[in-house]
Amino acid sequence: MQTSLEVLIKWVDDMNNSVFALSASEVELKMLQQFKAKCQSLLLAERRIIIDAHSHGMRFITGNTKIPQDVSEHYFNETFKHEDQIQ
Repeated sequence: MQTSLEVLIKWVDDMNNSVFALSASEVELKMLQQFKAKCQSLLLAERRIIIDAHSHGMRFITGNTKIPQDVSEHYFNETFKHEDQIQ
């Protein structure tokens, strides 16, 4: 599974490798690359938000405020495992 930003980054890459790239103007291609760079710059924040949301949800559901953050980081790493990480 991919995060929303990862899906957008892949979409930009797909656009750059499609017929669109052959007919797009220089400005359009530059804007697409700037959009990709912005998405990439937000990946760490997206990761943190997902981990924090999972952690808050786990603590709420279990009523246990002592659940370590590692549990939520493990959830993120397993849920959003990338193909290059799968063994």
